[in-house]
Amino acid sequence: MHRRCRSLSQLIRRFCRDRGAGPIVEFALVVPILSTLVLGIVDFGRAYFVRNALVSAVREGARLAAVQPADPCGAAATIRARVVASFAPVGGAALTNTADMIPVTCALENGRVATITVSVVGYQFTPITGVFRIVGLPSTLPLSATASFRWELAS
Repeated sequence: MHRRCRSLSQLIRRFCRDRGAGPIVEFALVVPILSTLVLGIVDFGRAYFVRNALVSAVREGARLAAVQPADPCGAAATIRARVVASFAPVGGAALTNTADMIPVTCALENGRVATITVSVVGYQFTPITGVFRIVGLPSTLPLSATASFRWELAS
């Protein structure tokens, strides 16, 4: 019995002196932090891409409104359809063609349409990983975009 305890104590001492397990423990401590950081970068990059796609789609709709031969506010459904068709959500939800989500407004000057503003309001971006919830952000991120163009036939 005494010999067994002595060999066990020698084994423990040898294990404590051995530094070979140090890098494994350090790796186990760093991997969760590093993977959270990388996944967060992926989600924020995707959110930035979707926001840029929203801006491009809204700009496309506003440009269509700016070159309308007649009153652009009368063609709001066509403008909204162009915004929906121009948006590439990258795996997320598509835009809905409603006046609440894609308002088209016209600013008057001397009783005539001068500028057209097209917006996307309240698009809900859903991340593909759970990193947003880990850092305390909501599970969806509302994104909006606006573009204004001068109506080319206003003068």
